Amino acid sequence: MCVCLLSLIAGCASTPPSTVTIYEQIYIPDSVLPGCPGVAWEGGTFGQLSELAEKRRTALKDCDDKFTAARKYQDDLRAKAKAAAAKPGGL
Repeated sequence: MCVCLLSLIAGCASTPPSTVTIYEQIYIPDSVLPGCPGVAWEGGTFGQLSELAEKRRTALKDCDDKFTAARKYQDDLRAKAKAAAAKPGGL
């Protein structure tokens, strides 16, 4: 009878497998986060204001494109994490 009881106690000693959650910080690459230089007015004629406006519009669009790329990068990372979490035994 003692042998039977000892075998039952030994069965309880094993621990169930545990789930380990790993948190990882993902940084946006510096290549998509450069500063956005301004376009300064250096003086000139009234007619040159339209050129200045076009240069500023182009600079603003280029800057917005960089941040759009950063948002896309973040969205891609979130989609990958979501897909990995949806898999059986994910993350």
